[in-house]
Amino acid sequence: MKKNFFISGEWNLTCDVCSKKIKAHEAKTRWDGFIVCEDDFEHRHAQDFVKAHTDKISVPFQRPIQVLIFTSISYITLYVDEDYIEDHTPQTYFEEF
Repeated sequence: MKKNFFISGEWNLTCDVCSKKIKAHEAKTRWDGFIVCEDDFEHRHAQDFVKAHTDKISVPFQRPIQVLIFTSISYITLYVDEDYIEDHTPQTYFEEF
C-alpha cells in the first residue's frame, strides 16, 4: 500500500530502526524510547526486572584481635681471637649492646 496518501489528522514519520515510512497511527513507542513500526516493536525482557538478593556472609564466631606485646632483647656479640686457630687456646671477647 502506498504511504503517501492523505488521512485527516495523520502525518508521516520514519521508523527509528528500519527507516520505513509509516503513518502516525501505526507507530508504537518501544521500551527504550524509539518510535518504531509494527515489525520492529518488541517488549522489554522480563529478566531486566530481576533483582538479586545480597548474601549475608559472616562467620559463626570470631576471636578478638590480639594486642601486640613488644619486649626489649639485648644481644651479645662473640668475637673469636685469630690466635685461637693457631694456638688452640680459647680466647673470646664478649661485648654487650
